[in-house]
Amino acid sequence: MKISVIQNVWKRNPYIAETIEYNLIALKNAQVDYQYIIFNDKGDKKILDDIKPVIEDEPNVLYHYSETNFGDGKCTGGWLGAIPLIEGDIVHNTGQDDVFVADFYKHAISYFENPEIMFYTCNGYKTDENLNNQTPIFDSRIKFDYLNPLERFKEWFGISDTGIDPWFNTQIPPNQVTRANNMINAPGTLYRISLHDTIGPPSPDKFFGTCDFEYWARILFYGNKGVHHCDPLWLYRTSDYSHHREASSDKFEAIKDHRPPYMEKIKQKYSKLWVEKMQ
Repeated sequence: MKISVIQNVWKRNPYIAETIEYNLIALKNAQVDYQYIIFNDKGDKKILDDIKPVIEDEPNVLYHYSETNFGDGKCTGGWLGAIPLIEGDIVHNTGQDDVFVADFYKHAISYFENPEIMFYTCNGYKTDENLNNQTPIFDSRIKFDYLNPLERFKEWFGISDTGIDPWFNTQIPPNQVTRANNMINAPGTLYRISLHDTIGPPSPDKFFGTCDFEYWARILFYGNKGVHHCDPLWLYRTSDYSHHREASSDKFEAIKDHRPPYMEKIKQKYSKLWVEKMQ
């Protein structure tokens, strides 16, 4: 079983080379078969100069400069652009400076030994640019059961057979989509490449920066089982160079001002699909 890691880059970042180095150490220590794709989404070509000393003697590393900007301010471009480059059975699409440890990949592979498991998602630590001030993204005592995918889908979308909200114990319209809430953090999630054949690839052109949430919702809606690992095993770096910080750029703000309410669009999509499912 082979993992294809996609590290997305676009803008020069003093943490990119360090991140590659740490993540390659993690993969080697995990003793897994891997491919490491560094996908430059029509960004700064000088990034290659920055990372050459780290990757030049690494046969499992592929640096790819894309002449097409697949992300276009919507998502990490490699999630779509790198699809033709993927050699592995398992896809791990991540940001430009998030760091993973060996146990993250060890646990993932162990779960994927079960052919019914289609995705693995893991808790992480939110950190500063120096990987300090670590705070768990989720309380590690909270367990998310993705072995019952349709039940989790119903929780995310506030669907209740009885008309009682499964989270808030309040009255809601019975058996209808009443909200849309994402409980999966994209950089800490791996999934089987075969999902691209059964449910299709992600759709950033339709769902903008919420395309990751729509994809996890699609996975659950169609009954694909997964596993959530409660213990934090990766570092979600927050810096001025991080993708989510770049989302506050002038370019992004200009796009955002003209975009439709994409969370509402996801809610509408699954409202319709749920009605069809119940018929």
